[in-house]
Amino acid sequence: MINLIWLKTFCTLADVGHFTQTAEILFMTQSGVSQHIKKLEAQLDILLLTREGKSFSLTDAGIKLRQQGQDLLDTSADIEASIKQDDAFIGVIKISTPGSVGLKLYPKMLDMQQRYPALIIDYTFAPNKI
Repeated sequence: MINLIWLKTFCTLADVGHFTQTAEILFMTQSGVSQHIKKLEAQLDILLLTREGKSFSLTDAGIKLRQQGQDLLDTSADIEASIKQDDAFIGVIKISTPGSVGLKLYPKMLDMQQRYPALIIDYTFAPNKI
């Protein structure tokens, strides 16, 4: 399985075209970027970059990985966002208030529950005295 952190480093490097700038964008050191690329190449057992002094070019495998890898990173980000999405009008809400407050809020809660059928309001009226 491809390490997504190394893949993100690789795709950023492929986009930016410079190790030091990639390191700055990802809040890493330049040597950290180099290590991620070397580890990814070792994991995949293929050369992704042709190094030419301080510059580089992508190999055919690097070009393919850049295209498909970015799709994978985008899909991963979409999955994470959809899982973390918390719809405000779905689920259970538990509320407990003194009776005097409840008399004012309860009609509003009923109206809200009618507008949003997936919203379940569990309302309890607590006694005014402790």
